Amino acid sequence: MTEELRDLVAVLEGCVLLQEKQTDLLDRIMASPLITTAELEEASIVPPPQELRHIAKDSEGSALF
Repeated sequence: MTEELRDLVAVLEGCVLLQEKQTDLLDRIMASPLITTAELEEASIVPPPQELRHIAKDSEGSALF
């Protein structure tokens, strides 16, 4: 249990250390222009082509969704 607690604290510390960079990234994302659905359709991004659609599966081959 002590090792698991140490691992958890290390992960939390890493998240805290990244907080400033994450805040900066979020601010830049929020200040960026939006991409409209029409633009995505025009670029043939949505809807995805039928040949690229598949059901996500886990490592055992079971459908995730």
